[in-house]
Amino acid sequence: MRRKYKMTGFARFLIFLIMFTPLAYMGAAYYNGEDGLDKIKTFIEEKVLGNEPSEKKIETEEIIDVAEKVDAEKSVEAEILTLSKDDIIAKQEAEINALKERVNKLEKLVESMQEKAAVE
Repeated sequence: MRRKYKMTGFARFLIFLIMFTPLAYMGAAYYNGEDGLDKIKTFIEEKVLGNEPSEKKIETEEIIDVAEKVDAEKSVEAEILTLSKDDIIAKQEAEINALKERVNKLEKLVESMQEKAAVE
């Protein structure tokens, strides 16, 4: 006796895609540094079940980091606005001289390390 139904090649292909596509998506998301499984769950909750999108959980450390960066940028901008052009130039020249001294010290350190390595 013959089977009642026979699996066609196209049906096998569809079953393969149903299994492989989510795995490939999760792998690509993992490669990009994201959580693929969480993204799929969120998509199902929003689109299929009709729930409202849940708000992202932002850690307090991230908020503090952003606030510190904004404060630093504001303080630099305020300092620039209060200084005259001559003061800014003098400050930049002092910083350049300090950096040149640091470079010279580092070059001397590298030379002394190279001499020690050559002796050994």
